[in-house]
Amino acid sequence: MANSVNIFSIKGSEQLSYSSIEKVLALYNQAIEKIDIKRVFKKKLFTIVVECLENIQKHAVFIGEFESAPSSYFFNISVQNNEYLVTAGNIINNSNISFLKRKLTLITQLNQSHLKELYKRTLKKTSISEKGGADLGLIDIAIKSNNKINYFFEPINKELTLYKIQIKLIEQ
Repeated sequence: MANSVNIFSIKGSEQLSYSSIEKVLALYNQAIEKIDIKRVFKKKLFTIVVECLENIQKHAVFIGEFESAPSSYFFNISVQNNEYLVTAGNIINNSNISFLKRKLTLITQLNQSHLKELYKRTLKKTSISEKGGADLGLIDIAIKSNNKINYFFEPINKELTLYKIQIKLIEQ
């Protein structure tokens, strides 16, 4: 995004708890209040922020706070004109890559009506996992953004990979 303005950014190596997510959301709300955007759009953006942070909280591998260690997660929102780019990334176990690729490939191939149908089907058949999720987050992000989710996997070593998603939202 050329000439974009960063409006919110975090990164860390420590485990995210629900209370730390609440603190991050409070900081996000302070940052977003400085920008003149429509309320409906602000709600969509907030939902995507929450989903991204919850995905990090539930699925990231936290490598600890070592000086030489990379951040276990990062999150950023930038804006150019009326286009907002949400970027989130975290370290995952390589054993999770295949599942994520299949899920993201499916989600990125579906149009809005098919995404909504997938959401309903998943909601009906899925129970809450031991990590607290129902596998609806990425589907919800795709629906709310009304754009394809771009995703990347950057290997770190034989066991770990950096998983990154980018979501573009356009304020109408």
